[in-house]
Amino acid sequence: MNGFLKSGYVLVLFAIFGIIVSAGGAVAAVATPQLGWQYTSGNGAVYGLGISAEGDSLIALIGFGFAPGGQIVSLDPATGAARWLVETEEAPSADPVVVDGVVYAGIGSLVGGGAAVYALDAGTGDVLWRTDVERSDLPATPIDAVTLASGTLFVNRGDATLLALDAATGMIEWEIELQKPTRGAPAVSGDRVFVATGFDGAIILAFDIDTGEALWSVEDPANPVTGPVLSGGLLYIPFVSGEMVAFDPLTGEERWRAYAGELDEEVGIDPYPGLPLVVEGTLYLSSNGFAGAYTVALDAATGAERWSARTGDFSAGAPSLLESELLVGSDTGDLLALDPVTGSELWRIAIPDAIDNDLNQSSPPLTAGERIFVRERAGGVVAVSVTR
Repeated sequence: MNGFLKSGYVLVLFAIFGIIVSAGGAVAAVATPQLGWQYTSGNGAVYGLGISAEGDSLIALIGFGFAPGGQIVSLDPATGAARWLVETEEAPSADPVVVDGVVYAGIGSLVGGGAAVYALDAGTGDVLWRTDVERSDLPATPIDAVTLASGTLFVNRGDATLLALDAATGMIEWEIELQKPTRGAPAVSGDRVFVATGFDGAIILAFDIDTGEALWSVEDPANPVTGPVLSGGLLYIPFVSGEMVAFDPLTGEERWRAYAGELDEEVGIDPYPGLPLVVEGTLYLSSNGFAGAYTVALDAATGAERWSARTGDFSAGAPSLLESELLVGSDTGDLLALDPVTGSELWRIAIPDAIDNDLNQSSPPLTAGERIFVRERAGGVVAVSVTR
């Protein structure tokens, strides 16, 4: 056997058994993804999904289209079996938060039926408290997002209102009417909570978490795509102008802005960057657009591009990290894993009924141990297992 055939034969064996060889000859295991369970909810669809940091509690919020009412369901992360189910009068529209054995869920959507914030025992589904947050003078009161920090639950309500609730009791501590509707979830650091708002231009704001006092605000001519992300002493927000912008969280001063994705040269339409993920000095994001969807890595301190990889024809989802693999949903219907250092594709797996990519890119794949949980376009949840 000549040298070429021999080396090719070895590479084939490596590919079969899930092994790669680096240029220096080192051998490293490659993850092998396998489809696990699939959960469907009859005539409902999953509108929100959350998991505990320990990976032992997976919570799905179920809605029924234009009909009011919903369900909060606890799924076994290993099997997908429903552990408990709580019916709600309100319809869901936001991801739940699961922390220290408690599920916090903001329930309320544009279909009407009221709006409330719930705290439930993650093990039993028992309702610990429920706080009505409906605007009675509006036909519907959607809940955009909830964030838990420092014993307070911060709620972005769809009528341009930020609320702070005591996480132990559900009592409303303060609420602030904002000039413009909120985008995505609030972010919290130290004694401050940050929100991104926008309708015909953005206003980014910082508030004192105890009093709701406004500390600073900055404006931008473009609307934000999602809420802010805090990491490494910077506040990151994506804009519909195709730019990711970093702000100083203490003053609101802009530190850098970088174009993320590909401009549609023929029509002149900017890309649509989504929720960023910041890991060890690198900022990862996906950017939708008519020139294709790209997942991009930027230097978190400067905004300089490190790599860009096309991950869809039009849309790709917000990224998350599972050990050394960057996970991204593609409009091909697949879940992709990229090398976070180079952007090269490591593997892909087709999701039954196609992976659901939130066009606002605010719901990345959830991970726990060697399992990945994603929503599918038909409204269910799919688990993917990864072995090495």
